[in-house]
Amino acid sequence: MEEDNSDFEYVCQKCDETAVGCSVEDLTEHLRLNHYSEVHNEQSIDNFIKGNITFEESLTTADFGEEDAEIVEDKNEVAIPTFCCPYCESIFSSTTRLVCHLGKHVEMSIENGVICCENLFHERKAFVKHLQEKHVHRAINPVTCRTCGFSAKDDVELQGHINETHLKTTNTEGNANERKAFNPKCQRYIPTECPKCKKTFSNKYNMLTHMKNHNGEPSRFTCEKCNKSYRSRGSLTSHRLVVHEGALRFPCAACGEPFPSRTARDVHARLHSGLKPYACNYCGKSYRAKNTLDRHIEMHLDVRNYACHLCPKKFRKNTHLKYHVSTHEKK
Repeated sequence: MEEDNSDFEYVCQKCDETAVGCSVEDLTEHLRLNHYSEVHNEQSIDNFIKGNITFEESLTTADFGEEDAEIVEDKNEVAIPTFCCPYCESIFSSTTRLVCHLGKHVEMSIENGVICCENLFHERKAFVKHLQEKHVHRAINPVTCRTCGFSAKDDVELQGHINETHLKTTNTEGNANERKAFNPKCQRYIPTECPKCKKTFSNKYNMLTHMKNHNGEPSRFTCEKCNKSYRSRGSLTSHRLVVHEGALRFPCAACGEPFPSRTARDVHARLHSGLKPYACNYCGKSYRAKNTLDRHIEMHLDVRNYACHLCPKKFRKNTHLKYHVSTHEKK
């Protein structure tokens, strides 16, 4: 958990009622209260964590859209984190989305480092912590719209505000997209074959992108602001809109928090409904997002994709590999 662990949660696989948390403090308290007899010293703590604790990333897309939430004692109740924008009234449950949103107000790239109050920040969590401590000073009404900061009297008024102000525009855009999707002449829905290698693609655009490999043209499109690269110009455009311009166009119907995609919003919405539709066939545990389930199943199958270049050992997580490599360096 040395990385920017606002996007991770720990899961204790040894407890009957699976213990979940999203900070080092949570994990420390869990070990102290539930496994004190098994963790006597640094080595026993190290062995227990490696053998029984998994760290599961909460991303629902490759770049953004985490489902961050701290599970409290009541399994049907969720305390959603609050990260406030220092420039407007927007509130986010994820440091990633807050940093993306800041692109609306200032030109910045956390990958290249952000200077604030004469300090340079390269890590998202450290930068957001600084913002919350030094630049955000306001009380938050529990029934506040997370998109615009509207403070409602109760849940009914908040729901009415979200429906009227934020969902109406989104639904109008969605209906327009749906009408376009059903056009049988749209090139986007006509499968096409590569004339050189005969590989079939879902549409002409993807085929032309593939053809660049045959023609010796660059197959990656690079963002000039943060140097991330993508296989298509459309993916790069989406990256620019979300990460550097803060275009989060899909608000949650329950709390108003904006998201970069419908998928990310729908996963977040399960925090409000309590739904966990993705169940493990091995142990029965269920999760809100399919990719979280996939990583959980890798633990059952003992999938180890991270190999040490200094010895034959392999690890399930890149963070475990980094820790292991550091032990070599200490010797």
